[in-house]
Amino acid sequence: MKKVVGLVFSSIILLAAGQAQALDTSGLHSCTDVAAPTIVGPGPDGEKCHAAILKSVGKFLKTRVGAESKCLAKNVPVLCPDAKGQSKIQKIALKSQASIAKACGDDTAQAALGGFYGGLSDENVIGQCLLGQNAVLADLFLGITHGVPGDILKSSSEKCGKTATKSAVKYLTGIAKTTTKCLAKVAVDGATCVGSRVGGAWVDPSDAKAAKGYSKAREKLAKGINKKCSDIPGKQLAEGTLGFLISMRSCPGTTTTQGLIDCLSCTGENTWLGILDQVYNESAAAVVAEGESLQAAVDSAATGDKILILSGTYEEEILISAVRKCSGGVDDGVACSTDGDCTSPGTCVVDHADPASRDGLALVGCGAATDSRPLLRRPTGVGPFANGIFAVEVDGLEFQSLVTENWDENGIFVSGAEGVTFRDVIGDGGTPPNSTYGIFPVQSNNVIVETSVGRNVRDAGIYVGQSTNVLIRYCDAYNNPAGIELENSSYGVVQNNLTFDNSGGLAIFKLPDLPVQLVVDNDISYNVMVNNNTPNIGVGLVGNIPVGTGMLVISVQDTDFHHNLSQNNNSAGFILLDQEATNVFAPGTFSSLSADQALSGNTITYNVTGGNGAAPDLPLPDLAKDIIYAHAGAAGLNCFYANIFPTKFTDTSDSGGFPACP
Repeated sequence: MKKVVGLVFSSIILLAAGQAQALDTSGLHSCTDVAAPTIVGPGPDGEKCHAAILKSVGKFLKTRVGAESKCLAKNVPVLCPDAKGQSKIQKIALKSQASIAKACGDDTAQAALGGFYGGLSDENVIGQCLLGQNAVLADLFLGITHGVPGDILKSSSEKCGKTATKSAVKYLTGIAKTTTKCLAKVAVDGATCVGSRVGGAWVDPSDAKAAKGYSKAREKLAKGINKKCSDIPGKQLAEGTLGFLISMRSCPGTTTTQGLIDCLSCTGENTWLGILDQVYNESAAAVVAEGESLQAAVDSAATGDKILILSGTYEEEILISAVRKCSGGVDDGVACSTDGDCTSPGTCVVDHADPASRDGLALVGCGAATDSRPLLRRPTGVGPFANGIFAVEVDGLEFQSLVTENWDENGIFVSGAEGVTFRDVIGDGGTPPNSTYGIFPVQSNNVIVETSVGRNVRDAGIYVGQSTNVLIRYCDAYNNPAGIELENSSYGVVQNNLTFDNSGGLAIFKLPDLPVQLVVDNDISYNVMVNNNTPNIGVGLVGNIPVGTGMLVISVQDTDFHHNLSQNNNSAGFILLDQEATNVFAPGTFSSLSADQALSGNTITYNVTGGNGAAPDLPLPDLAKDIIYAHAGAAGLNCFYANIFPTKFTDTSDSGGFPACP
């Protein structure tokens, strides 16, 4: 593996705080210390209300993860949950919201809850916003423990995979049930019912029965994994010392049974702690309802604020403005827009220290539990109405459970951010496609896009450009010229994403004539790209992606491509080129070339293809293969190992065209 950003399970517990998390570089599946959330029971008037909340949360969580897990376990590359599962989730979500509203309908009862929900008078907000955020944590839990559906697993690891996913769900629901029983008996202080992680080790609750429940659930998880996931001689994949676990979609990169146990248990524990934090410690500063101005709420926000947005339609462009002040000179500290507003030698700079900077602002939609997220829709009229949300040089932004639709340029555009998170965001370009991008962060660092959707746009559903430390995982992209696009970006992970019905599923490339000319040290793995055969309506390079491309790679360096699945794409499963070779196959694609346009230092291992190239949209139809690999210019060694490429094309001469990895 190259030096890539690790996946951080410990970040799950922090999601409830409404802050974008910087990516950890310590490695895969780190599980850092997590304190138990503050748990204070309600006053006497709120006991019935509180009991209904806990009971409803438990029922909803069990149904949500159960229905989605059942769909994912089929290992078929489709959107999950399926229609049957979605109906089941919708029913329990509506029932749970109604139960909470009924039990908390009296203002005195709701006020007795304390915290943010207790300060409101609308009991319907509790269920909609609480269960909606619970659903987001549940989906992230399922992503980590299950991965994206698609037949990447080898026969020897199928039993292990099924055991891992079932064990993870049973563990989460088991500790949730245990904790809820304990909390029901504690009138004021519930801290004894919840565990924590100290010094890297999990500490069980101090309540004896709760501790026994946690221990029993953990023992069952470990027993199942040790039985079905051991490296049995003669049954593991031929992957050297790694054994077959590396081919798992769940907890990707795990190489030992103990590592898998730790990953699954840690993910379950952190998910549950995060849900409890949402129950007891809602940190919102404001609630916006349909008919109210979301822009006004943003303008009134301070650093680190969280705004809850209720279900409904919002037809307004949202601008998140940085605080700018003159730095130096006689105008030092005076508000400004440009350098021209400041007397020389002063300059106009962003003041991140100002309490009104809006750094760390979180816009969190409610309604994810019932698939009724707030819709940020282009207003009717001539326009133009460029972006649903536009933010420049504001750090630590978080967007969660929002749907953007039909904007003239982009759903959400963010530039120059240090830390930005998109979670459970649906970027929809409209019908017919109007928007260029659904999710569009550029020139930023520490970018997270997870459990999100990009669809129906004129370029890329999910796009990250000229950025570093990028994490794109557990996302779906369909009905776009390019499903997911990582452009001129480095030190990123693109993992466990599903792309289908695009012109091209996944594009990783370097373009010339951009300020950032670096595409190195990325990890592209466990992605599923199937049936990407939709007509291409894009322009520029994306418009030149052949219809029927699984993954397109151009002038990328020192990157790992492993355990990806590319099937039934009509032109090619994988296309790996440099800019010069691209111009040979598609003349005029690049009017100039990057100074370093080599395709070099990449490792391509354990990828699976099949059924590609059946109806090619290529300048030379004979090129249609499961993999096309060519570099016209100078290139360093790119190596291949243990891939399944039934058909191949290369015009290179290095080591027979497909050099083996050392």
